Amino acid sequence: MISDWVIASISNRDCLPLVASKKITDAKLAKDFQAVLKELQKAQRLAAQREIAYAPYVPQAVLPSW
Repeated sequence: MISDWVIASISNRDCLPLVASKKITDAKLAKDFQAVLKELQKAQRLAAQREIAYAPYVPQAVLPSW
């Protein structure tokens, strides 16, 4: 539910540039966050691939049974 104060703030012409500026800032932050998230996911996939590639293979027969 939108409060009367929010409606009054949006309808006030003095606040419109601030609202537009905030929307632009929020959009930039969301774009930056998505880019960082993609970079993190790429790094995680690469780390998982490297872990699989470099993990030593030890047959079950060689492992001690505690």
